[in-house]
Amino acid sequence: MRQKKQKARFKKFNNTKDAIKIAEKIQLVQIRILFIAILTILLIGLGISFIRN
Repeated sequence: MRQKKQKARFKKFNNTKDAIKIAEKIQLVQIRILFIAILTILLIGLGISFIRN
């Protein structure tokens, strides 16, 4: 059952290249989200350290 569902999903893409492009876009978004999260954590940490001092 699961294999059939996966095949149906991949049929939506005409080429495997399209699927690869979409996967790359998703990865870029994930990297961006991680980067933003790390920056916000650092900024919050700096803010807390300044408040304590």
